[in-house]
Amino acid sequence: MPPSPANPLRRLLFVETITAPGQPNARGRLDETQARSLLRRAATRGYAVEATRSGGALITWTVKRLGPADGQVTTSPRSVALDPVTPARITPAVRRDLEAVDDSPGAALFLAPDARTPGHGRIRSGLYSIPPATSERLITGGLLTLGEITPARDWARDSFGAILGTYTSVRLSLVARLAMHAADHHTSTGEPRGWVSMPHSAGRQDRGGRGYDRSSWANCACHWSTFAEDRPDAARRAREHRQSRTAALITSL
Repeated sequence: MPPSPANPLRRLLFVETITAPGQPNARGRLDETQARSLLRRAATRGYAVEATRSGGALITWTVKRLGPADGQVTTSPRSVALDPVTPARITPAVRRDLEAVDDSPGAALFLAPDARTPGHGRIRSGLYSIPPATSERLITGGLLTLGEITPARDWARDSFGAILGTYTSVRLSLVARLAMHAADHHTSTGEPRGWVSMPHSAGRQDRGGRGYDRSSWANCACHWSTFAEDRPDAARRAREHRQSRTAALITSL
């Protein structure tokens, strides 16, 4: 039987790890509302934020301070890692269910006083239906968040019109959104060609008339791509792309 929808946002916890040079890591727990607020503050301040495929996020920034000498500036990296207590496992079937819920603002979980009532524990999202066992896994796995409880709709009434139970609205959790976003923006970089035949006027050459081509490129699952001077440059461009798309996601939450 699906868990009680009471206080669902408090149930979905993240482990927060704060890292700073020369200091022991500080750890704490955040509920979904607190984690969402933290991510929004980080994006507003221009910090680098990157979603992870487990459904978490990594926030990084650099603190600058005046040094002991005139005009000297010291820098110190900082980071905050948000890791879900239950890492997301987004299979193709799970993704279809989550997308069906996300596409329907009226998605709801039906709960009846008697578990033997037809439809008990089933999520309805328009014409899409998620079986009770799958619904339970999505909820207990932290991928769906339950909302307000209201009287059931027509499909949950008996032949005399009596309400057989209640339903509660369902939406994607922050864990699910971050995990799906990270999968949508999985990046890779290309291996440089190395020594190749080149015109005598081009690049670094050996005695055989070959030149060294260190150029690379970065690709993303979202079909974004760009050329780069070398592979480290490609990795930097890919990281900046992931961070910019994560910032856009956070702004839209």
